[in-house]
Amino acid sequence: MNTACRSGANTRAGWIPRVFAMASLAVLMSCAHGAGPGFYADKDLEQRGKTTGARITERYRSFCKSGAFDDCLATARRIEICFPIRSEVEGYLAFYSRPAEETISIPMESLQFLDDLLVAYVWLQHQGFAIDPVFSYLAMLKYQRSVYGKPQSIGPPLAALSVPVEVLSDPAIDAAVDKLFGSAICWILFHETGHIVLKHGPQSNDENLLSQVQELAADCFANEKMLKIGAVPSGMIPFFSFQLVIDDNRFDFPDAESWERHVLTGRTHPLSGERLRNIAAYVMANAAGFVREEREFKPGQIVLMGLQIERLGLLVDDSMVHQTLHLMGQVGTAADLRPGNISEFWRRIAAAAK
Repeated sequence: MNTACRSGANTRAGWIPRVFAMASLAVLMSCAHGAGPGFYADKDLEQRGKTTGARITERYRSFCKSGAFDDCLATARRIEICFPIRSEVEGYLAFYSRPAEETISIPMESLQFLDDLLVAYVWLQHQGFAIDPVFSYLAMLKYQRSVYGKPQSIGPPLAALSVPVEVLSDPAIDAAVDKLFGSAICWILFHETGHIVLKHGPQSNDENLLSQVQELAADCFANEKMLKIGAVPSGMIPFFSFQLVIDDNRFDFPDAESWERHVLTGRTHPLSGERLRNIAAYVMANAAGFVREEREFKPGQIVLMGLQIERLGLLVDDSMVHQTLHLMGQVGTAADLRPGNISEFWRRIAAAAK
């Protein structure tokens, strides 16, 4: 196995003792849409589970000691955070809780996939490239594995997006990824804790309205805890952006009626415009509180983050965006993912939309 430890993996007291195993990736060609990405070998995920899992658990326990859960401390202390190698539920980024069992599951496959996407996202920005290829990649991954039945040839994120193996030897990139990752995982942990503390139960497809109410309540819980510890919500922007691409949309269905029926009865954990707009409003209204522990940020920057989340809320509900994502997945090729190669791709998308 040709495995390189990322810069700071064993010395930096951040969130991620990252293990980067480009050469030992096990690609599962038969992985269906909705299942995990299938790019990582079990032994690599298991090893990361021992390191990253321990660090995430330690950070969560520190929240219990710091007062973040003062209003629900007994429940928070009982919660067990599990790190299975792969998810028991469908999804490329599948993080979930079981309120009745008071457990939160952070599958290592989903965690590694999120980390790799964030590395690509940050690297493209630092190199002065557009970040569009990350979203094009996700669209191709979603559609070329399922709807069109094409063979999967684009590969795992870092290889497909031409990210150099040594990228995290750059301290600036490593630190930027760590901040985004830590912010996203913080919010995910708080959101799932909210489901447990609020005693949410599982929903069936005919209880979609209840599901939406519960998701909004868990969002509010997470927002309040992020504010209480002064955690900057920067990682929520790419995380929700990734979810926007891979989530169900109008053009996954044969007609508008089928889509509306799915929205009303078939989505038990919807990423909705309402959810994102509520999160954005909370972030902007409490901008000063979010920078309490992060001196390098100013309230104005937090307001801009809130505006970005608000914009995502508009995009989630936009059928033209749905069509664009659908076409990105349909017409995209591996060559379109190379940095700086986006103009021709967008021309083909525009032509296909006519």
